[in-house]
Amino acid sequence: MISIVRAPKWAYLVSGILIVMSGILGIFVVNVVFSLLGIPTLWEIAIQMQMLYIIFPLGVLSILLMLTMALLLTRKKD
Repeated sequence: MISIVRAPKWAYLVSGILIVMSGILGIFVVNVVFSLLGIPTLWEIAIQMQMLYIIFPLGVLSILLMLTMALLLTRKKD
């Protein structure tokens, strides 16, 4: 028999947070690329500020969240 294991409730919350973080990262990465190409963007923020305060911290945090979630969800329960 195949037993179906459901994910814990915290995993759904973390997944939602990761989706929102990836959306924010996507918006700012597109904004930086548009700024580098000279295409007018919705807001003019210095590229260095976006990279240092938004893209880099959210990128590192999302990687850490994914690794932690993968470790917690794949550990064996005795």
